[in-house]
Amino acid sequence: MTFEPLKTLKGQVLTDFIVEHGIDLDDEVNYLTFTPWKLYFDGSVCKDGQGVGIILISPNGAEIGMSSRLDFSCTNNQTEYEALLFGLIMLRSMEVKHVEAYGDSLLVVQQVAGEFQCLEGSLRVCLDACLDVIDYFAEFQIRHIPRHENQKANMLAQQASGYDVSGHNFHIQEQPMHEDFNFSCRYRPVG
Repeated sequence: MTFEPLKTLKGQVLTDFIVEHGIDLDDEVNYLTFTPWKLYFDGSVCKDGQGVGIILISPNGAEIGMSSRLDFSCTNNQTEYEALLFGLIMLRSMEVKHVEAYGDSLLVVQQVAGEFQCLEGSLRVCLDACLDVIDYFAEFQIRHIPRHENQKANMLAQQASGYDVSGHNFHIQEQPMHEDFNFSCRYRPVG
């Protein structure tokens, strides 16, 4: 009489079963998929200032809205990049690994996706900062969406810019995000 550990016996039984029944495991492909976080981003520039808004949606559907007033001058395209970078930094700080980003700026989306070149100096700095953060993620996709599908992020960006402030507190960013990944900023009441 000999003693065989139970694990060895179970493994041998499984192996014998596969051999006897001709199961071909070489053709079997198993995929492990992850449900990504969604990031909706938008920027706003008006006579009263500049702001960005983001909506983060977790894999289970929880929605988080954030906005940031930009206390420095920038163009519409720069605010779009600042919005994307704001969202990417937030997701990275949460250690998220799988991201789908959605924005209504065709220029920003196509430059980040590598479909268009970015030749303008200040936008190139913003693009490079975004790409540096994107490198952190295991999976990243970006898609252009119509403006009406980005209303929540747009509303937050407009509130932050001063266009439609309704007395809420929001983040104040005192310098471009690509210059300060630590967010040396403060929260102030608006209105």
